[in-house]
Amino acid sequence: MHPEIEVKLTASVAGCASYDLMAQLSREVNELDAADVLIRKVVDCRGAASLADSTHQALEVDVRVRIGEGARACLNLSSVTVEKMASISASLNFDPELIGDDGADGLELKEESAPSTRPELVVVLVGDSPVSGEEVILSRVERQQCRTGDIQGGVHEALQRGLEKVEGEAKLWALQVGVRLSSQRGVWPGFNLSCDVIRLMASGGVSLDFDPYV
Repeated sequence: MHPEIEVKLTASVAGCASYDLMAQLSREVNELDAADVLIRKVVDCRGAASLADSTHQALEVDVRVRIGEGARACLNLSSVTVEKMASISASLNFDPELIGDDGADGLELKEESAPSTRPELVVVLVGDSPVSGEEVILSRVERQQCRTGDIQGGVHEALQRGLEKVEGEAKLWALQVGVRLSSQRGVWPGFNLSCDVIRLMASGGVSLDFDPYV
């Protein structure tokens, strides 16, 4: 039986296609917090991180999930996990594997028949006001069409706009960046976040909620 979720910590040299596998963990069942827990465990492989640092290799956390039976390719990361990735300057790669027609997010999306005027990508930075306790949308970024790299660009833009509004008090807001996809033509629910974006998230104590097609 193939595991539903697999998390790897890899190290590579810029411009080189090959990589070294530093740590790898998996679970047969992909529960809501599985990625969050597994990422923290592979990042805590201190020896691997030290080796990559001493050899000037770039670290990447690679999350692969097997999606079937109508499930969505969700990824939820706590601010603690984001900070752990930032501490070793790791990037993030989320790579869903769709199994059969029931698991194809693109087919599920067509059934929803989203209006063509609806943006394919929406990224929001939200937080709880330390004064009122109410949830506040600090920034919102939309793309009418979602292309390769747009999720990373949208997250970066939303962070920059929103963090400016809570400068110096970001960690009092319990910030979260949310990513939503919607498209009649189907949008691949995978993405990359560079180590710079991860560090920016960590600087504000920002968690991640990626839940496409809702």
